Amino acid sequence: MDKPQRKERFMKISVSFLSKTACLVAVLVATICVNGVFAAEKYSADVVVIGAGGAGLSAALTAAQGGAKVILLEKDKMVGGTGNFAEGVFGVETEMQRLKQIGLTKDHVFNEEMADTRWNANAALVRRFHNESAKTIDWLVAQGVKFEGPSRNHFTNNPTWHLIEGRGAALIRALYARIKENPNVTLLLETPGKSLIVRDGRAVGVKAQNKAGEEVIAEARGGVIIATGGFANSPEMIKKYTGMENVLNVAPLKKTGDGINMAISLGADVEGMNILQFVALMDAVPGGRPDLAIGCMGIEPRNIWVNKFGKRFTNEYVAVDFPFAANAIKRQKLAWGIFDEKQKQRLKETGLEAGLGVVVPPGKKFPNFDEIWDKAIAAGNPFVVKASSLEELAAKTKLPLDALKQTIAEYNKDVAVNKDHAFAKDERYLQAIDANGPLYAVKIKEVLLTTVGGVKVDEYLHPLDKNDNVVVSALYVTGNDVGGMYSGDYTLTSASGSSYGFAVNSGRFAAKSILEELGK
Repeated sequence: MDKPQRKERFMKISVSFLSKTACLVAVLVATICVNGVFAAEKYSADVVVIGAGGAGLSAALTAAQGGAKVILLEKDKMVGGTGNFAEGVFGVETEMQRLKQIGLTKDHVFNEEMADTRWNANAALVRRFHNESAKTIDWLVAQGVKFEGPSRNHFTNNPTWHLIEGRGAALIRALYARIKENPNVTLLLETPGKSLIVRDGRAVGVKAQNKAGEEVIAEARGGVIIATGGFANSPEMIKKYTGMENVLNVAPLKKTGDGINMAISLGADVEGMNILQFVALMDAVPGGRPDLAIGCMGIEPRNIWVNKFGKRFTNEYVAVDFPFAANAIKRQKLAWGIFDEKQKQRLKETGLEAGLGVVVPPGKKFPNFDEIWDKAIAAGNPFVVKASSLEELAAKTKLPLDALKQTIAEYNKDVAVNKDHAFAKDERYLQAIDANGPLYAVKIKEVLLTTVGGVKVDEYLHPLDKNDNVVVSALYVTGNDVGGMYSGDYTLTSASGSSYGFAVNSGRFAAKSILEELGK
């Protein structure tokens, strides 16, 4: 064959190939384009999980390990959410407790926690959570999570708080590593769930949106699990359900009540939406984050806490139980924690009495106190004060001088007789304030950790309407999207670690229910 013939044949083959390719492209475009509008990106699986925090990762991994195909939707660029900042999980009658000869029983902790809630909590769900907590910790260990062992926030608390080596972020990393190696899970980051797909009274999928703003359809043969972490970052929902505005938040983690609102749109009822989990820390400028270390120094039980009138308003020993401390401060429009040079030396040499869990633990010393304090003041922090006299302290804090003088005089008089007549503070923490200075003050405030109210559910995590009927089948609500686990406050004393522990346990509960329905 001469060159002209070869060239002609090549051109015919090329034209044929291009024509077929063009036809294929046309077919593909036709399949995804209807009336000039591109159809949604579609996925199909056994389970769709909305949210990849502690609850969502646990749900997705449990379902995948059971043989189910899972679509895991996460609105952020990374997984974990608040779970990255947690410290430990709840457990009772665990192997770690047995080895430390801790004789707590499920019955004891259950009854104590229910008493703390005045039996307003969802007793059947609380009981299920407690009963399965030891098995869940065993499962976490099998996934590569390492624990320091059972602990407590304070000596008065039950040692149900199983501290994680590396804290919450280590648990998230361990579960995420297992998910990445499991072919049954498809993770879609920056793809928030927007609405639930319901057919014939059954949840069959989720409409989501990818980072390009395009619609994503995730269909679920077995069920849908809501795990979006509550509404701590939604000023609108906080105002609606609590009446509070300008709430200072520990971290901006995009927890805007997405899952709760999806369930509400289907007719689900909510409970406990007025309950917010606060911690007592220092104030911060709008958009800023509170300094945890300085905040802990400001709320020490040996300090005095005063309101805008310069008067004490609480037994400062509540600092050892952060929900109590936050509640005491929240009742005030403004509060300052005040201490003197003697307490400063105690912070340097002996360390904190209260602290904040294991983030800023009790006993932590601040030998570089002056450096920390001076740096905050030099940075222009208006909530950290050092004064050479009470007069200067009053001027810098804008507290009434005469009231401060009277408050300190009365407090010191009580210290001298080892009796706090005003608020009955434990005598071990009565320490006189030297009004001659130097003096130190921190503006203290309640700071939002998370929300603990949400969708009303039964013990199987099905969302319920106002008449306690299941709204739709094959839909499960988990973690901080669930209401009814608490009543008024987080139960720190009786069941430390419940928030993170319930997230992991409830995620597994939901996944196991779907696996059972699928016959896997």
